Amino acid sequence: MKELDDAPHGEASKILRREGLYSKQVAKWRKQRVSGVTTKRGRKAEASVDLKKRVEQQQRENARLQRKLMQAEKIIEVQKKVAELLGVILPNDEVQ
Repeated sequence: MKELDDAPHGEASKILRREGLYSKQVAKWRKQRVSGVTTKRGRKAEASVDLKKRVEQQQRENARLQRKLMQAEKIIEVQKKVAELLGVILPNDEVQ
């Protein structure tokens, strides 16, 4: 912001383009700076214990379902091979 404030006339647009900013954003920031609005800085607050427990539970459930899916895919492959060996014709409209 200091670089933009100190830029000579006509140079500000170059800085905005370089940084990927819009003049309206800068105007809003300047207005906030003048009015004394500060943004919260620093580390984010820790997630609640309940949220952490729920995330862990969801991760365990996800891992369980992934294992179950892999098992089902293996069973389907075996069934296809058995059907092929027995000469059974399977429909081609598989859901994937």
